[in-house]
Amino acid sequence: MFTLTELGAAESEARRVIDLILGPLLNLAEQTRLLLFEALESVAQHPLWGPSSEPASKVCMILAVRLANDLRACSILARSGYGLQAMGLAATSVEVAGTLAYVGDNEERAIEWTKHSAKKQSFPHKVKDGIDALADGLGLAGSNAAEMKDRWQRIYMSLCMAKHANPILSMNNGLRFDSEGAYFGGGPDASRLGIHLSYNAVYQAIFFSLEGLVAYAHGCNDTSYRAKLQDQAKEKMWQVQRAELSLADFMKVSPLDEAR
Repeated sequence: MFTLTELGAAESEARRVIDLILGPLLNLAEQTRLLLFEALESVAQHPLWGPSSEPASKVCMILAVRLANDLRACSILARSGYGLQAMGLAATSVEVAGTLAYVGDNEERAIEWTKHSAKKQSFPHKVKDGIDALADGLGLAGSNAAEMKDRWQRIYMSLCMAKHANPILSMNNGLRFDSEGAYFGGGPDASRLGIHLSYNAVYQAIFFSLEGLVAYAHGCNDTSYRAKLQDQAKEKMWQVQRAELSLADFMKVSPLDEAR
């Protein structure tokens, strides 16, 4: 069991190790967060407000701020060695981005969001509806759209394994292994498994934050600003994919598979 001083030292060491491997990805997370706030400023200066869009603009602004803050919190957790917990926040990023896309410029849905009172249900009631709305914003059709929605749903389900304490992840994160055998783990985890979880959390949180940003940019009434934001989001997506390629050798085999 860690004392508070020992825990701080362990987290500092985890950050040192994780920064060496995931530094470029963590930098992209911060750049994405800043881009979200740039989008907030652009929409605030050039809002798509009219009799039927003002409620939606305000709701989407709340959701975009939440998306930026969740991305920051996810990065902090992942960088400090709490990859399992960061994955839970990444799952929330999928939900928030999906809700943002689902509301969009729809006044009726925005008003419904503000009046939502069901404590046991989120909005929309099915996360799939938000994921579908997010994918629909890409303008895909037919089998391509169906494939994208299915893939995003599977990604969300994998992140929810951490969010909902699925035994597969909890067992492998709670039991750690070294040259002397297995032991109970506690505190930050900068092992190969821990870094794998941190990577997955930050990667998906960035990706869905960028998709949410593209959806939010539709609320900017200035076409040049809107195009600029969407182009910047696409460029960040390319950078994230390049970061994924640079880490491919490290991440190609799941530590969960190796542990079995």
